[in-house]
Amino acid sequence: MSYKIKSYAKVNLSLEVLYKRKDNFHEISTIFYKTKIHDLLHFSKSAKYEISLDKNIDIPLQSNLIYKAAQLLQSFVEKDLSCSIKVEKNIPTGGGLGGGSSNAAYTLLALNDLFDLKVSREELAKIAAQLGSDVPFFLYDKTCVASGRGEIITEIDFEVPYHILLINPGLHISTPYAYKSLNRNNKPVKGTDYLKLLENQPSLTPDLTSHFKNDFEEYVFKTFSKIYDIKNALYENNSVFALMSGSGSTVFGMFYDVDNMEKAKRLFSDCYTAVSYAD
Repeated sequence: MSYKIKSYAKVNLSLEVLYKRKDNFHEISTIFYKTKIHDLLHFSKSAKYEISLDKNIDIPLQSNLIYKAAQLLQSFVEKDLSCSIKVEKNIPTGGGLGGGSSNAAYTLLALNDLFDLKVSREELAKIAAQLGSDVPFFLYDKTCVASGRGEIITEIDFEVPYHILLINPGLHISTPYAYKSLNRNNKPVKGTDYLKLLENQPSLTPDLTSHFKNDFEEYVFKTFSKIYDIKNALYENNSVFALMSGSGSTVFGMFYDVDNMEKAKRLFSDCYTAVSYAD
């Protein structure tokens, strides 16, 4: 028996880093949104764990989030979940799109179905939180407001009615260093109440985007001017809204019009680009 599942990339429609917690993690407030850009994961039962990727990504098996997810789920259910996993990678690694976290979450969902484990989403979310702060989000189907480290999830009915163009210049940005650069202290502060802001708001509008930001942009733009230039170029080419996702280096632009988006895409022939078309 085999199983196939799409593993979607996310963008942060807004991201605030509020303060440093006693556990040395940072308290954040963010809005996660799934794009239609995805990796494809293939699962089949086998005598031992095997993970193969169609691209040369040098990650030891024990460090691979897919493997870690499978091992945690196996320990939780106390059953052998050995399987062969093939990964077709489309999401760039280390780009602020949550590719590895997405793979981990969708591995939990796939193995839960493949082995008919009947583990609840709430239990899967607890396992997911052990793998990474943004892993639980990928277990949900809707747009989510997240707090805590990113693992406290609230689903909302909120859509993005624009075409989304992703631009990744291939620059590596250290997430720990990006957090350190913000110099947040341990005094608790309140961020934007995104749940209240988006209450009775079924979809993104230009007015709403005035409330959205990414706290990492100031550091990243000063350090990597090319990322700053990408965001500016998107606005100069009729993007309704543009923002860096996560700690970078991917920038996304939203467009009403496909032709404008395609024109903008052609400006970035030296970068990874992908499009998530509106419904």
